[in-house]
Amino acid sequence: RDEDSSESDKPLDPAQTIRDLLSKGGTVEAGLLSRSTRRESKFRLLEAGEIEPLLSEYR
Repeated sequence: RDEDSSESDKPLDPAQTIRDLLSKGGTVEAGLLSRSTRRESKFRLLEAGEIEPLLSEYR
């Protein structure tokens, strides 16, 4: 029996996952789906300036 198996069975906390990622120098990318657009690509990646205010609470 693996001693860590009980911890790996717990669902991950998304907020803690983001904190861990950012503390290790990771980056976050996010996109928006616009269903009403006529463009071929309905997704738009957000700019860093659009995401940064949202991530400030995780730093």
